[in-house]
Amino acid sequence: MVPEVTTHLSEADLHQIVDHVFLPRKLPGQESPSLIQDEANILNLLSSVLNSSDYANYIPIDTRKLFETWSENQRVQNPENISNSLRKLKNGLPILQGSKTRMFGYYIRAQNAGILICTDASNKTILSTFPASLKSDVIMSTCHGEVVTAYPEQSIIIPNSDILSSLALARQIITLTNETLPYAMGTSKKAGTEIVEVREVCDTKYVSGWLTALLSDANSSITSNKEFPRICKKVRDTVSWNNSFIPWRRSGMWMNAKVILQLSLVKNASSREQGTFLYKTIIAEFMRQICELTNNLGFDADIGIHMMKKLARRVKKIQVLNTQIPTFTTKILQETSMTCKQFKLQLLKLKIVNTLKVILEEIKIDKDDTIHKTLPKIPVVPVSTGLLNFHEPLTFPPRVDLTSVHIPRIKPILGASEENRGFYLYDVESWIFNHIDRYAIHSKFVLELRTLALDYSSLAPEHYKTNPVGASRMILAFLKIVQVLHQIAVKNFSMLMEHRSGIDTKIFEQLLLPLKNDMEIAYSLECYFN
Repeated sequence: MVPEVTTHLSEADLHQIVDHVFLPRKLPGQESPSLIQDEANILNLLSSVLNSSDYANYIPIDTRKLFETWSENQRVQNPENISNSLRKLKNGLPILQGSKTRMFGYYIRAQNAGILICTDASNKTILSTFPASLKSDVIMSTCHGEVVTAYPEQSIIIPNSDILSSLALARQIITLTNETLPYAMGTSKKAGTEIVEVREVCDTKYVSGWLTALLSDANSSITSNKEFPRICKKVRDTVSWNNSFIPWRRSGMWMNAKVILQLSLVKNASSREQGTFLYKTIIAEFMRQICELTNNLGFDADIGIHMMKKLARRVKKIQVLNTQIPTFTTKILQETSMTCKQFKLQLLKLKIVNTLKVILEEIKIDKDDTIHKTLPKIPVVPVSTGLLNFHEPLTFPPRVDLTSVHIPRIKPILGASEENRGFYLYDVESWIFNHIDRYAIHSKFVLELRTLALDYSSLAPEHYKTNPVGASRMILAFLKIVQVLHQIAVKNFSMLMEHRSGIDTKIFEQLLLPLKNDMEIAYSLECYFN
């Protein structure tokens, strides 16, 4: 269902927006059924603030255009529109007066990830990815649900290829936005068995790993701080669960919007300090407008007080980087002070508040010292000893039929000895080396080959972690599957021939392969990927 463009927000709509933007103490105990519409309202309201005639002249045109296009693309999810937006990045040259960088932002909801692609005047294209929501255990491990995190998670220079503006990529982005993929879903252990946990956010691997690899090539590299900015943000979130199927979490779209807004402003402004100043000013104005919309709706007193405190705190965070405050900032501060006073009067009329000492008096902006934020230390995770219970009988996994041409179905090996696991994995690898080439012309077996690779990867790395010979053979097996999948892809999508990612063939120099057959396989793979 396509979310509507709402010009008049109802009281229920505003309640949902307040929950995600202000994060009051009392929160719902389950995910909102109208979450997609709520997020569309947040993005649309933020875009309207950026494109307001009062502030448009002070905000970089690239940032305003980015949010205007993003709001429409996210709402409609039309592959032609997304492809056209990406084509403007590929063409490179800015077409708008005052433009420095062309940008494309998107929230890939089902994969819990955000992307930001930009191309500057030098025609250098950069792909940045980051998680929208942090894992539940990370949030719940802190006292107040506050975690300092660096954004973006990764930022890579990618080739300006035809894939970037293709309809196929646009359709893939929409598919990833709407479909949760099994291998990315969160898991938990119950009774010693790992099961899918629907209450956990997804892993971003299909965006940070698969999509990034698709758009990269052998010349891709991680950006420096000069090429693309990095920021630290204090993530505030909570896991509110009240006997519900899916708990309430703060909107990933809202986190996504804040990250993309700050990155685009820092990238497009004349300096990092000016970009940060603009970001804090815009967020304060955005929150002020929400307070103004809710002023006459009779919200609970504790929510109203919480909103005013958050707004006043936001305004106090604005650091004056110049000797003179810009005109539009002065106007925002004056309107913010007036909104707070009106809010206070409304609460007093309802006789809900007896003592309200404030932060609601005339707000004074002082030039504070820059706050340096550091990333928290990574906690040491205890590792299970995994002792074998000798009271339970050992199981013997079935051997793989090496005479069969059918793709083997790998099953978890529970209770098997290390020796029997080794026999089983050796059988799988032998089948791959002897029979998998015959599938290089059959696209209908792609899903089965993918399942083979994923199931094999769930067993082999742990088994071979102290065995360099076995680990080398494991790498050959992985690369053999990749080779066959690549041959199928090239046959069906000829454009991939112009954009071949390949692998770093220096890896073959590190392998320990005492057997002649394995060395011959390694040589053929090295020739192929070269």
